[in-house]
Parts: sequence; structure tokens; C-alpha cells
Amino acid sequence: LDAYLGSLHIHKAIGSTEIVISEILNNIGITYFGMKEFDRAQIYHAEALESLIQELGHDHVDVAFSWHSLGVVHQELGDQVEAFKCFQNAVGIERTELYLQSLGMCLVQMNDNENAYVCLDEALRTKTLDCGNDADDDLAEIQRHLGIIWMRKKRFDESLKCFEMALKIKLQIPNCGESERDHTNLMNCLDGALEAVSEIYGTQHMKYARLLHQKGNFHGTKKEHTLAIEAYV
Repeated sequence: LDAYLGSLHIHKAIGSTEIVISEILNNIGITYFGMKEFDRAQIYHAEALESLIQELGHDHVDVAFSWHSLGVVHQELGDQVEAFKCFQNAVGIERTELYLQSLGMCLVQMNDNENAYVCLDEALRTKTLDCGNDADDDLAEIQRHLGIIWMRKKRFDESLKCFEMALKIKLQIPNCGESERDHTNLMNCLDGALEAVSEIYGTQHMKYARLLHQKGNFHGTKKEHTLAIEAYV
């Protein structure tokens, strides 16, 4: 971090191009993001975006990436409205799977199910065409959020298919559920599948029991013994 900050000071002093300065600002933002200092990350990503727009204009693909980076920071800060604006700007420049996925997942958080579905469905089709790796957590998260949308629409069969596909993908990923975020997403996926199964078959069905057992196993691997026992019992 100190090296980036020193480099930024020098490049601003000697009048380097906005492209060079924006790259350093972006690296500082990424560093603060990794340190979970999201307020500071937001400041530097916003400045990086401003520098890029000055140099490249509003419609360049690098500007789209900078909008997306800023949107991710706003999500971590819990500001879905600002995140939505950033992701929407990114998608307006370039409709990549990543930007569509982020916009769609943000819209799910904002309960805009119709527009969320449009974005996630396009992201899924793009990802399916381009992705040769079945163990892809982005693909799993698209499926999980589609499952949430179908659940809200009370389309429980479709919801269950999405949650089951998300689980299948996640379980192929090495060290599945090891990080706090991955573990939370995995538990949310299992809870979604459990809710769908309960709506279709009831809570006495073997499929419901198997999912509870699986949930207990995952809690056990994280040494969450009380939660594991609750799932088993």
C-alpha cells in the first residue's frame, strides 16, 4: 500500500497521464478492499473512474470495468442503490456476463425480480456458452439467485432445479465453503433448496432429510456443532 501511495504522489507531481494515475488509484482501491476498508476503497475507485473518463470518455470498456469495481465496493458498504447505478452504467457500456450477473444479483437484493431475471438469464446463457469449467462459483451464484426469483414467484419446481444445480456446481469446487463468504452462500443455497422441497414434498420427505443431513455435515466441517446438531435432529 505504501508503495502505491508513494507512486501515486510521484506520478501526480510529474504530470503522468490519467491512464497511469487511474491504474495506481485502482490498485490502491483493490488493496483497501482486500483490507476490508471499504470507505477508503470507494474513494480511490471513484477517483480512478473519474481519471479514466477524462482520458477515455464515457463509453470505453476500461471505464465499464471501473464502474463495476466501484459497484462492488458500494455493495460491501450496503448501498444497493449506488451499486445498482454503477452496475447499470457498466452494462450500458458492455454487456458481459460479469456485469450482467452483478446487476442481476443487485436487483434481486432490491426485489426487482423481473429485471433481475432478464439480467441473470442473459448472464447464464453467456456463461454457459463461454465457460468450459463446471466448477464455477459465478455460475452457481447465478443459479442460486435465479432460484430466489422463482421462489418469490412461487414456482417451486423451477426454484428447486436452480438451487440443486447451484449446489451441484459448488460441491465440485475445491475447498467448497471454506471462506466465510463461500460458507454463507453455500448455506443459503441449502436453505433455498430446503424451502423449495418443503413446499413441493413437505418436511417429512426423504429429499428434505438428505438436505438437512448435508447441511449438518457442512456445519460440522466449520465446527459449528450446535447448528450441526440442529440440522441432524
